[in-house]
Order: sequence, then structure tokens, then C-alpha cells
Amino acid sequence: MRTVLVTAAGGNAGRNTVESLLNKGFNVVATARDPKNLKLSRDVETRAYDANNTTTDFDTLFKDINDVVLIGPPLDGEVHKKLGAIIDAAADRDVGHLAYMSGNYLAAFSGQSLVDLPIRKVELQIVNSGLKHTFVRAGFFMDNFVTGFNAPMVERGNITLAVGDAKSSFVAAADVGAFVAEALVQGLTGEYLVTGPEALDHWEVARLLTENMGRTISYTPISEEELTAAYKSRGLAPETVEYGLTLYRAFRNYATAAVTDTVKQILGRDPISFRQFLKLI
Repeated sequence: MRTVLVTAAGGNAGRNTVESLLNKGFNVVATARDPKNLKLSRDVETRAYDANNTTTDFDTLFKDINDVVLIGPPLDGEVHKKLGAIIDAAADRDVGHLAYMSGNYLAAFSGQSLVDLPIRKVELQIVNSGLKHTFVRAGFFMDNFVTGFNAPMVERGNITLAVGDAKSSFVAAADVGAFVAEALVQGLTGEYLVTGPEALDHWEVARLLTENMGRTISYTPISEEELTAAYKSRGLAPETVEYGLTLYRAFRNYATAAVTDTVKQILGRDPISFRQFLKLI
């Protein structure tokens, strides 16, 4: 059976991808900045990989690796600069198949506006590398409200985001991981928009969270200026601030609201709804 290297295996996308690959019979090598901190459901081989490290030993990282699932640092305005080295290393070592987790909002852009986006630059690097590849353009993860970026706001009882009343086709990380594993099984190539079964606004999300948690979760839209101030207060680089603003502008313009039947076509079942996801956690 083929051996798959999964980067950023400690995140929602990574953990679910590792689980799905194991269920399909793949051997898995999971990576993290510090492998000792990885918490996975099953024992797998682990290796250190940090996209910020410019001295990675790629011979060690890619030893006996057949395929790669590449998950980049989230909301990083310089992700294209950080992932170039691992893409080149994969091509130099004749990796058989590379699946890259991209973003569904790319589908709303065209021309120079698309080309200038950091994760599109990563996609183009992969295309130009000659690697057999799959771009998994996933929607925003439902999981982020429980264990990710939005979880602290949910814990406080108020979601504050600069997305207005726009809707998004939130997707369960379990569905994305299952899709990636099946893409490697079937040898699927090209771009795939992977979404949940419905588009929800954050008032609807807050209502579903309230029903599930038994306490009130509210949603308060904030302005782009407030979001900018919050980003800057965290000391984020200007490129990353602009990347985040671009993403949420796309969200506000309903660029992430499209619902596809990709999960149904490839996995043979309906994607997990937000209500179902909350019952599973």
C-alpha cells in the first residue's frame, strides 16, 4: 500500500485526513512542527515539518513517501513563499500524487485578482512543478466553531466577524478528509469545490449552536475596520492582514455560498449538515 505524507496533521483538516487515509488502507506519515504534540486517534509514524523552517531536511521528510497531502498555514499572506520549497522537493523526488487543500472562495475570482491570491500562487506552483495533483477547494470548516478559529468566540457566547449577513456552505472537516482519501484512491486530478449541503449565515449558525449547547450563542457583525484593528493588535504581518481582509470580503460578497454535489458524487453519500455535525461532536 502507498505511503502518504500529511502536513499540518494536528489541525482539523489534517487529523480527519489522516483518519480517512488509514480507513482506506494507506500507510500514513503525519507531520507537525513538534510531532510530540500530535494527538491522533491511531498510532502512525510522525516526522517534523514546519513551513516556516528554511532548513528542512527533505530527504528525511520524503523517505519512502509515495503521495503527499499538503495543508498550508491558514490565513498566511506569505503561504506561497513558505510552501515553494516542499513543492519543489516533492517534484524532485517524483512524488506520485499531491493533494493541496485550497479555498472555495477562489472560484469567485478571475484574472489578475485570482492570480494575486497567495493560495492561488501555491496552486500555480504545483501546476508548474509537473506533479500529478488535486486541488481540494474546501469551504469554511464547521469544526472551526468547536476547535478552531471561531471556538473562543463561541465559548464567550458571541461570534463577531466581518461577514455581514452573507451565507457560506460550511463543510465538515471529516467530509474533506474523506474526499482527499478517495481522491488518492481514484487518482482524481484537477480542481474540486467541496462544500456542505447548505449555505448558512452566522445568525443561523448561532441558532444551531444555541440549540446544541443549551446556552445562548449570538452573532454580532463587525466592520472591516474593526477586523483590521483586531488583526493588527495581534501583530500580524501586513500581507497576512490583507489576505484575511480579502477572504472576508469574498465571504461578504457570497463568494463562499455555492453548494456543490462533489461529496455526493465522489463519496456516494450526502455531506454532513451543520446540525448533524453538532450531534456528532
